[in-house]
Amino acid sequence: MRSIASRLALLPSFLFELLIIPRSWSGIWAIARQTLTESIRRKVFIVLLLFCLGLVAGAFFLPVIDEGEHRLKLVQSFAFGGTTLFGMLIAVFLAASAVPEDIAERRIFSVLAAPLARSHYLIGRFIGVGMVLGLLVLGICGLSVLMLPLFMRGLSEVDQERLLAARVPISAEELIWSGSRRSLGRPQPNAREPVTFRFRALDRTQLPVGPLAGQLRLDQVAPHDPEQFIRIYKVAIRYRDPTTGKASPWVAGYGRMGQAVQFEGPSEMVSDEGSLDVELIGADPRLRYTATAPNMIVYGARSHYSVNFAKGFCILYAQLLLVAALALAGSTLLTAPVAIVQALFIYLLGNMLDIIRAFAESLGTHHHSPLEFFSLTGDGQKHDHAAEVARAADQMTPAMHLIKDSLLEFCRYFPDFSHFDVSHLLLDRIQIPMMLMLNTVGYAAIYGSLFGLLGLLAFHLRQVDRA
Repeated sequence: MRSIASRLALLPSFLFELLIIPRSWSGIWAIARQTLTESIRRKVFIVLLLFCLGLVAGAFFLPVIDEGEHRLKLVQSFAFGGTTLFGMLIAVFLAASAVPEDIAERRIFSVLAAPLARSHYLIGRFIGVGMVLGLLVLGICGLSVLMLPLFMRGLSEVDQERLLAARVPISAEELIWSGSRRSLGRPQPNAREPVTFRFRALDRTQLPVGPLAGQLRLDQVAPHDPEQFIRIYKVAIRYRDPTTGKASPWVAGYGRMGQAVQFEGPSEMVSDEGSLDVELIGADPRLRYTATAPNMIVYGARSHYSVNFAKGFCILYAQLLLVAALALAGSTLLTAPVAIVQALFIYLLGNMLDIIRAFAESLGTHHHSPLEFFSLTGDGQKHDHAAEVARAADQMTPAMHLIKDSLLEFCRYFPDFSHFDVSHLLLDRIQIPMMLMLNTVGYAAIYGSLFGLLGLLAFHLRQVDRA
């Protein structure tokens, strides 16, 4: 008890150390440079960096079906995926082993003997790990941005301009139904009834060269017959100039249940005033659906792909820094192997929150009770004690609701690493909004600061023995 009280008495000095950080940049910078130098001397970072660069460079020489869009997706997949994998390894292993190795090799005593606070030492270590990760991210991103245009010189100027542009999703402003059916306050027509999505004030100078691509996401897609299972549905779409009435031919679009339908049409259908009608008719009479105006989007092009690529890598860098802060905080109390496992476990769990959230939503109802499965015989007939099983399920409902609420609250406050997944936007050449990047970086800063403060407090209260 006396030892705990003596450690808690150090809290005022810990807060004072945080307040004088601006006066200790020389010591913090020295620790950061030492971390970077140690990483380079170990040659592990150099090997991982060269391997990752070679992986990205190899994407330029692998055979592909199409030297245009397929080559672009291959390079972006290798660059973003390779940086995520190797960056995560560097962030976890380098940050989790920094403090335990200094304690094991007794280097930390010479550091703490100097006029440098423990909090400043940890901040210097974190900045050093951030510098190592920054070199990795800058190297991969720079190589991809510089080399990709060189491999596209064989394409036409139209194809180069189309592929090297980040697309901006533009939602329809008005929805016009020709049917009269309504459901839940929203139109729900028969699949054969045509629907018109109207766009206004499209800037023709900002539209991409060539076909104008779009995407449609239908809500509540379901067959007329509830017992019928439909995996893929088909719709027909065409573009129409609302000013002249000229329309393009119908094109077929295919979509899976729960996924959007991708399609293309001639950009010449956009009127001089910037208006466009996209007409939809269900080609599968077995289906019913619901839609609103924002469900239909077309893609404009406003920025170069390199800007979008840089935004994606900025979000990736923020994720790596968050993982590094998590691993470094764990290393202040745990051994290096345990800190590594702890950081990887939290990272994997943070990527599974959608699954946990979906599982939680399925709890607390009688229809999802496991006891129902035990009330059936082998031939599918219910036992005579089915009523008893139903009563038992009703008694379990409050407990399930408690578990459900606990899991949902856990998912609400646990760091959600799926926020950093923008690979689908890069592969589809969709522009990453600046607000999305700022929100994601701010999200990483909040949780990173929380992990950092917990690590600083734990390390400040930890007793480092010379024995």
